[in-house]
Amino acid sequence: LVPDVVRELDEAMLAPHYGDPESGENGAVEDYSELAVMMAFLALFSLTFPLTAAVLCFSCYLEIYVDRQKLQNLVRRPIPSMATDVGVWQFVFEAMSWASVVINAALLAWTARLGKHPAVLAVLGQDWGGSRLAAWAFFCVVLGGVRSLAAASLWHRPWRLRTADERMENALKKLSGKRSENTGLSGSLSRSLTTSKDACRNRRIGGIKARRGNPMSAIASDT
Repeated sequence: LVPDVVRELDEAMLAPHYGDPESGENGAVEDYSELAVMMAFLALFSLTFPLTAAVLCFSCYLEIYVDRQKLQNLVRRPIPSMATDVGVWQFVFEAMSWASVVINAALLAWTARLGKHPAVLAVLGQDWGGSRLAAWAFFCVVLGGVRSLAAASLWHRPWRLRTADERMENALKKLSGKRSENTGLSGSLSRSLTTSKDACRNRRIGGIKARRGNPMSAIASDT
């Protein structure tokens, strides 16, 4: 049993790193960038090719399989880091979703030329119905509203997931504050020891002065 464990450890140490150890970046940056590129194709250009969603769904399943094989057999196991969200990538995905609103509205107004659609003419009127810029603004409002409604509906999470997130955040706060508490405790202990030493020294000096000046005060200070 022991030789097998040693052999597995040697094989794991000989495997290449997950990412670039010189720059301090792990492979998660590349994996998230691949997902960001796929989401960009889906959000920005799926209007011109409706089968993009199906193709990217298959690509995501294939990406899961490839990443699992890579982490289990090809590279070293990454060191886990404590986190409750995706970090800066959340901002990237949200910015991409808002950019898709503007770009898809432009595709509908200029490429598809839906500015003269009866529904658009009924809202904008005959005066603004022929303007592509007005149609683009109309589609921006509609798609932005759809995006906001979708985000609001997905914002409500089940109570089990909320409870798990709260527990994780509480554990992270305790772990992050443990070191600061230890540092603060050691600092307070050192300050209290210094204060007690100064008080003892001052008491001894006061007793010596009292003995030299008045023997009765020395007896009182001793008592």
